[in-house]
Amino acid sequence: IFSLSILIFASCSNQKKKVKGFHVAITINDLKAPTEVVLQKRVDGKWDKLDSVNLKDGNGTLTGKVKGPELYYLSFNNFHVYVPLWLENSNITVKADMKNLRNPIIKGSKTQDEYMVNEDPIRRFGVQEGRRAKQYGAPGLEKKKPNWKRVESKNDCMIS
Repeated sequence: IFSLSILIFASCSNQKKKVKGFHVAITINDLKAPTEVVLQKRVDGKWDKLDSVNLKDGNGTLTGKVKGPELYYLSFNNFHVYVPLWLENSNITVKADMKNLRNPIIKGSKTQDEYMVNEDPIRRFGVQEGRRAKQYGAPGLEKKKPNWKRVESKNDCMIS
C-alpha cells in the first residue's frame, strides 16, 4: 500500500509539472527609450490587461497562464502599436526592430503559425490591391486612356 501511495503521489506531481503557462520573450533591436509593453485583449469593448513589462535594452518577458489559445495584443505604449498575438501556454518569442515593429517575427505558438499562414497572403493581397487602386485612379484623374489600358491588363492578370 505504501508503494502504491508513492506511485500515485509521483504521478500527480508529474502531471502538475506538465501543466505550464506561457513565457513570451520580447526582443526589440535598436530600441533606445524604455518602453512598456502591455499584453491585453478586448473584452466587451474594453481592454483587459493580463501582464506588462518595461523593456530594458529592448528586452523583456511576459509570463502567466491561459486556459487555451486566445487572441491577445501586445501594445507598445510609446509607439501606439498593437500587434496581434495568439497566446497559448508555450514558450513564445517576439523579435523585431524599430523598422518593423508592427510586423515582428513571432515563434513558439502553433495557433500563431496557423494564423500567419492565412493572414500573410491576405495582407499581401491588400497591399497589392492598394497599389493597383492608386495606379487605376491616377490615369482616370489625368484622363490618360493608354495608362488605363495598361493598368486594366495588370488587374486582369491578377484576377485570373
